[in-house]
Amino acid sequence: MKPNFFSPDAQLSVVVDLETTGIDPTRDRITEIALIWLANGVEQGRWQTLVNPGVGIPAEIQTLTGITNAMVKAAPTFETLAPTLLEYLGAHLFIAHNARFDYGFLKQSFARAQIAYTADVLCTVRLSRRLEPEYAKHNLDILVERHQLHTEFRHRAMGDAELLVQLMAKLHEAHGVDAFNSAIKRLLKTPSLPPNLAVDALDAIPDAPGVYVFYGVNDSPLYIGKSVALRERVRSHFSNDYRTANDTRLSAELHRIETHVCAGEFGALLLEARWISQRFPALNKALRKSEEWHVISEQGQAMPLRGIAMAQLENYFGPFSSKRSAKSILQSLAASHRLCWTQLGLEKREGACFGYQVRKCAGHCMGLETDEQHNERLLEGLSNWRIPSWPFNGKRAVVSEDSVLTGPQHHLFDQWVYLGTVSSLAHNMTEPVAMHFDPHIYRLVYRAWTKGELTAVLDETKE
Repeated sequence: MKPNFFSPDAQLSVVVDLETTGIDPTRDRITEIALIWLANGVEQGRWQTLVNPGVGIPAEIQTLTGITNAMVKAAPTFETLAPTLLEYLGAHLFIAHNARFDYGFLKQSFARAQIAYTADVLCTVRLSRRLEPEYAKHNLDILVERHQLHTEFRHRAMGDAELLVQLMAKLHEAHGVDAFNSAIKRLLKTPSLPPNLAVDALDAIPDAPGVYVFYGVNDSPLYIGKSVALRERVRSHFSNDYRTANDTRLSAELHRIETHVCAGEFGALLLEARWISQRFPALNKALRKSEEWHVISEQGQAMPLRGIAMAQLENYFGPFSSKRSAKSILQSLAASHRLCWTQLGLEKREGACFGYQVRKCAGHCMGLETDEQHNERLLEGLSNWRIPSWPFNGKRAVVSEDSVLTGPQHHLFDQWVYLGTVSSLAHNMTEPVAMHFDPHIYRLVYRAWTKGELTAVLDETKE
């Protein structure tokens, strides 16, 4: 039943709890919604409904919540409920436990229904942390035990919403109205930080180029990123809106943030690539899987980059981030340059290859042309991807602009390999350097070379 207390001057907040099919708001769906409206801490009304998620509920979720596929089969879909739910939520303060989860799911669900929804958000995990910092844990099970909260329907939406109302009353009683209201006021002025992150975690982050690291339990790196404006970029991760499963995981696991200031964007890009390859953060999958990189040989074969000696790289093309990427390039070239699928290793068969059957192969597989004729067209098509030899005699540097926080930085390279960063080109690097080809760093240095940004260190460019 629709609450009857809505009025233009109603100063309400709404306690929200959801049950879902999983933790990824882009893939999983809502199965139950509960709302309890409060005015000055006093309950004004409540509403709940099951929701047909349109997908199956995993068995472990059914066991946890007690919500089965049969129970939601006849329930309304979120799209059907959305207009009513939007009216019920209104512009009221949105209160939830680990609020970024519930708020993020609702934002995503409304967006799929082509409805915009925003609200001020209060997380009761963060409220508990601010009022009772002497305790390390603030998950709902711990708080139920600590404050002697009670519901007959734990892990159902209304039951958990009832616990939050009780929790806020307990915190209000224990700490007094001034401390309680001051804590809420402070929280509403700051980004919606993950529950395990210290409330002052963002205060010391500089507004400068650099790299940041998010650490989880046992100080294990979760995510490494870079920005020309560290403070703004880090804060953007905590904007209340979940958009990916990574956001969900970061919110649950993040405990500490580390930042390192660089003189400019290139230095930040370079350090990001280095740290990802060294620290293997859990959520930087695209950059950390260097072992998957491939190159293409002059005979048109996709080969793992890790097996190629540095001195031989100029005889190869790429690098490509995966074997699939390399083969995709070969397939494209086969079509545009009438190349043979069998000769390129794209298929194994006797006789006419697939390309010949669709009239896009010149007939190498049928003996209609020689290896030399075929490879001439192959090398022509691959020419833009050839890994060039180092175009200098000796080291070169990319100079990052001066910074009041770091001073100038000169990033030294040789043979496309990073050697180190110094404050002056007059500095002599005496420590031996392990020559290791990193495809991410190669791309950065190659781009700097094409832009004319490599500065002489010792020798002149090759004639």
